[in-house]
Amino acid sequence: MTTNESPEENILLNASDNTSTEKASPPYSKLKYHYAAIWLIGLYIPFVIIPWTATVVLSYRPIAKFANTYYYPPGFTTDEFKHLQSWVTAVNVLNSIASLLAVPVVSFVIAQTAVVFSQQKTPTRQLSVRDVFALADRAWTDVSVLFKLLRAKGHGSRAFNGFVALASTLLLFSALQPPLYQVLVNWKNINVPSGLLGEINIRHPSPNTEISTPVLDTIPLGTDADPAIMEMIPHATVVQNVQLELPSMRWSAPETYMWIDFNGTQPPNNQLPNQQGDGVNSLLNIRMGEKPRGQQILPAFISAFPYNTTTGTKRYHVMRLNSSVECEFLSKDTFPATCSGSKPYETSITMQNETSSTELRVCIPGVWGTSPWTRSRNRQDTKEEVFLQLLGGSNQNDSIIHCSAATTRGYFELGNYRINGAYGRLLDHWPSPEIIERDFNDKGSHCVKEESPELGCRPESYYPTEWDNKTDKVESWNASAEPEYMRWNASGPLVTSAAAIFGNNSWIRVVANLTSTQTNSSDSYTSMPPWWKPICERQPLYHSSFGVRSCEDLTPSEAVGRWLTYSFDPESMERLLFSSMVLANKAILLIHRNNEAPRKLWEIQGRAIEYSPGFSILKPDVSLASIIVISIILAIQIFGLVLCGIYIARVPTWTRSFNAMAIARIGSGLAKDHLPIDGQYAEDEDYQRLRTAGIPLSMASANAIVCRRKKGSQVKK
Repeated sequence: MTTNESPEENILLNASDNTSTEKASPPYSKLKYHYAAIWLIGLYIPFVIIPWTATVVLSYRPIAKFANTYYYPPGFTTDEFKHLQSWVTAVNVLNSIASLLAVPVVSFVIAQTAVVFSQQKTPTRQLSVRDVFALADRAWTDVSVLFKLLRAKGHGSRAFNGFVALASTLLLFSALQPPLYQVLVNWKNINVPSGLLGEINIRHPSPNTEISTPVLDTIPLGTDADPAIMEMIPHATVVQNVQLELPSMRWSAPETYMWIDFNGTQPPNNQLPNQQGDGVNSLLNIRMGEKPRGQQILPAFISAFPYNTTTGTKRYHVMRLNSSVECEFLSKDTFPATCSGSKPYETSITMQNETSSTELRVCIPGVWGTSPWTRSRNRQDTKEEVFLQLLGGSNQNDSIIHCSAATTRGYFELGNYRINGAYGRLLDHWPSPEIIERDFNDKGSHCVKEESPELGCRPESYYPTEWDNKTDKVESWNASAEPEYMRWNASGPLVTSAAAIFGNNSWIRVVANLTSTQTNSSDSYTSMPPWWKPICERQPLYHSSFGVRSCEDLTPSEAVGRWLTYSFDPESMERLLFSSMVLANKAILLIHRNNEAPRKLWEIQGRAIEYSPGFSILKPDVSLASIIVISIILAIQIFGLVLCGIYIARVPTWTRSFNAMAIARIGSGLAKDHLPIDGQYAEDEDYQRLRTAGIPLSMASANAIVCRRKKGSQVKK
């Protein structure tokens, strides 16, 4: 028989024996290429790849052309935030669709692959009738068949078992991927920086104009001093601040601007020492020297911002100062005969009463009246020492105490959402300009002179670098016009502390002058004058149980003598100097915010530090191990589907799948010993049993079996 049909589109096969003339010609079957499964694969794969790829990308950065990090320093506008949210919505929608389609699509593809598999003619692939029935029943979803495969007993021929094993594996990976995604991918809320939220027009009556003002969700926290400001802080102003605060300082109360130095790794609360006083950052818990002593085990530093200040989605570096001091007794002959240095700090105080006199000598070698810091933002360390000698004291004649102090200046990162609210460690080096611009909100502003003098200058922002070369001195400040004592710049914290405790206008010097006046006038206090108590209560650390007993019970000379006796030992002197150094560091960092500060320091605002809550957005949180696991599963699934698509596209089939109509056609063909197609199938007991019962078989090649019988009978003849 001849046909005009294309062999690729309409192939006609006669399933009966061509040499037989006894039987009528059987019906013909068309072999066609079925592309439904291929189209379905092409539509399904994007629903799997796109959401997973987007999930991996979103776990590290937003999908946006203008930002490569969630902590984009300029901040996201409202429209940009909506764009970020749309990706989250798209991922969830695509994942939902993929999870619904996974099993039906993959099972449909496998079903069409099974038709091609059963139709292929290979001598080594002999499918029994039972195998064909199992494929028609989608054995890759049959638990009993899979259980037999797991027990290594098999269900049918070797070819059948291999096909079902591969098909069930592909279906299993496809079914596991959606629940694994839900288990291994956690979505969490994070706060991202917000930028310009809009603009509002503000009308000004004079002149009658409207000015457009940007809308931002920021809260100012203060300004941080730049290194150049340190060169302009007057020594006398810092000393005055220390003298004002030292009497009321309480060791049991938390110090607002004192931070615990965890070096960037803040321990949980149960690892902190038992708190004494009202807070962990009280001086009772703070280590004064290099070694812990008793309860005082926590190192600390001073910042211009209250303890645990956070900046939300903003990221800033701020300056910090930390000091330590250690004191010891020295032999009598170790006090310097001449205080060394180009400009050492020297002073002495003489206290006299009716029976004896006591002299206190202080020597700090080096240079005072000059800032010990450079304009660098890198870590800087400075060391100071002081010698104190008490001559003529009743308890400790000619005692000498030597104290060594070390101070470090540097920068650290304030707590923010990026580092989970914990503040950073001390930086040894200021970050590079590229890192500052990319990751941080550190930005300064300085005045650039206009070409025309009458125009003054215009503000210009800049990213701070390692060296502060943008901050200029206040032009209107004239040092020569100040009193001489105001011309000196703030020195190191130890010199400042010594000047506050023992220098001019210090408590001990004022009271010493009172005792001298009392002795010279030969007057004795039969009762305390009313002016004495306020003066007595101004002694350093009076409210920290460091001072003498009630001022109402002591005369000025008794108060001075008892105070010196109590303080002139290494441990007490450490407490006194350390407390004063804490206040000196705080004053140096905060003085530029005072609108009444000398030298017009307020004209140099420093860097503004702000808090911003930002936008709350969902972000996938997936570990590297989870990415690898899910990616492997997806790769296996996609690779298997692509192979199935190629396999299906190579061979035309007489039916798309083993549906009810296909089984009916096979059954009708079996009654006449011919099939819609001619494949190779092994004769088995199912075939004989069902033929005897007159039940149509699915895809059992009656023709092949009849042919083998005829050949066998011819051999016998």
